[in-house]
Amino acid sequence: MAEEAIPPRSVLARISRRADFWAFLAFASLGFGYCFITPPFRGPDERNHFLRSYQVSEFRFVGHRLPDGFTGDELPAALAQLSDAVGNHDDNRLTEAQLAAARAVTLDPAQRQPIEFSNTTLYSPIAYIPAAVAIRLGRALGISPLHLLYLARIANVLATSCLVALAVRRLGYARWPALLAVSLPMAVSQMSLVTADAFTFAFCFFWIACVAELATADTTVISPKRVAALFGVALLLSQLRPPYPILALAIFAVPLRRFGGSWMAALAPAAVLLAAILPAVAWNVSARPLFVPDPGLDLQNRVTVLREDPLAFVRAAQHDIARRGADRWSQAVGRFGWLNIPLPSALTTGYAAALALSCLLAAPDLRGPRWWQRAIWLATAVIGMIAIQVLLFMTYDLGWIQGRYLIPFVAVLAFAAGGLMTARERLRTVLLIGCILIAAATHAASLLAIARASGV
Repeated sequence: MAEEAIPPRSVLARISRRADFWAFLAFASLGFGYCFITPPFRGPDERNHFLRSYQVSEFRFVGHRLPDGFTGDELPAALAQLSDAVGNHDDNRLTEAQLAAARAVTLDPAQRQPIEFSNTTLYSPIAYIPAAVAIRLGRALGISPLHLLYLARIANVLATSCLVALAVRRLGYARWPALLAVSLPMAVSQMSLVTADAFTFAFCFFWIACVAELATADTTVISPKRVAALFGVALLLSQLRPPYPILALAIFAVPLRRFGGSWMAALAPAAVLLAAILPAVAWNVSARPLFVPDPGLDLQNRVTVLREDPLAFVRAAQHDIARRGADRWSQAVGRFGWLNIPLPSALTTGYAAALALSCLLAAPDLRGPRWWQRAIWLATAVIGMIAIQVLLFMTYDLGWIQGRYLIPFVAVLAFAAGGLMTARERLRTVLLIGCILIAAATHAASLLAIARASGV
């Protein structure tokens, strides 16, 4: 009997079969590019995040007030010397003399001094686990502060690449728009430096992917073991920098029947939400005494405005979006250094177009969400973006909002819009190639811009 012919796999099917492997390889490759091409402390507040990571590596999880009124901790003096050696951090160029001075700094853990890192003392130590573990290892090996910085960067690249790969395993209908969202050059850059954003962005993506898988998979009841794992993930989500624990709202897109038929099972989504929100509130309330307000900020007045005249805040937020919305998107795609290395507007616009077109890449046979599930994810993204505005209004100013803060919510929007329409196989292949080329060109331009600015 003649063997039955096996139909050839489509390009999309062949890529999707090992999507997690290709995602890890792509993210790690890009991540190492940003890791090594960005000079020390030439990312937003990387100095302070590095100091917080070092503090956590010593199992010192809480900062304190310093004599000058700022917050920080007593850390090795060599860390401050490294910061001084590399020069002005918002000057992207690193000279040979500065690099030589940085290499010459040696670590003496016994020689300590008070060092300020006010903004990062507010964040939970959980967000710094990969970098802190690497620094702990580097300290045991006796390497210099400069090499500790790069070891922490490498740890973030590997940890975030693993989280992204684990998330990709769970992606179905929204695989391509979600991948493009988490592949924004600014996101990959932040995940490659020593920042709280590294673990935060990757873990947010992993959480959203887990919830989307549960929401769109078959109708079988979720096992108790998996529900327990979901609670564990929610607890970790609670310790990310605010306001990202609010992403726990996405759990309400999982049909109640998947938690079982009892009334107690119907409470499972609310319990998961509380597992993400209550510890987040507890940490941030405990860290509140460490908050150092901007000079001239009248916090009580801001509270009064929100309570007595919320429409004034709404008008201010609308004005801010109208005035800075396009610039925020440009920052979300890629605004490197200390937000002083921009990308051409053609690339940021092109990336937006690629994200929109990628929503057509879902195969017709993939199970997608229902309209009410999409509505919940859309509402989660909108509430999250409003929370960013409220948070910055209360603590600093709306003008301090940076585009990268929106990246996790852009990923949620990708799940809300992914697969709304589908295209023919040939058109999907063309669109996929086009989206990959746009993403590749944007990353190439980003790395080149950083290299030129830093004098590489």
